[in-house]
Amino acid sequence: MAAVNEAWRVLGDPGRRRRYDRAEAERLAPAAAQQLRRAPEPERVDFAQHGGHEDAVTRTMKGAPLVAIVVVLLAIFVVSAFAAHGARTSHENNPAAVVREGSCVLVATGEPVVPVSCDQPHDGVAAAVVPLDLSCPANTDYYVAPGGRARVCVAKDATTP
Repeated sequence: MAAVNEAWRVLGDPGRRRRYDRAEAERLAPAAAQQLRRAPEPERVDFAQHGGHEDAVTRTMKGAPLVAIVVVLLAIFVVSAFAAHGARTSHENNPAAVVREGSCVLVATGEPVVPVSCDQPHDGVAAAVVPLDLSCPANTDYYVAPGGRARVCVAKDATTP
């Protein structure tokens, strides 16, 4: 196993491999060794020796994946923002559709309650507006608030038929 590790260490490093090849060539054929000695070494550029300067293309290629990720995330953000804005229903865009405690409301089965003026016909008064995970006070019925994000606890008032 040690011999395999040593061979890997020598053959994995280009400089060590060249020295190994030269030594083997000298051992096997002195004329071939002379040819290897005359062969020029490939020039290696070490950016650290040249002040760490890279050309513009190399710098651009290194930064391209990061730029692509930022562009994709920005596109997802923009698309989701417009999609969420477009998903609002008409009663969410209407400020009068906000149900508050004391608001008179119309109730339709399976539909969100609709706030109305108390001088118009109505089904009850909003006694409370609570999150979906809380229950309504006693003597009230709960209905879905406009937007479906809360419960409207509706109590019958004295003027309700």
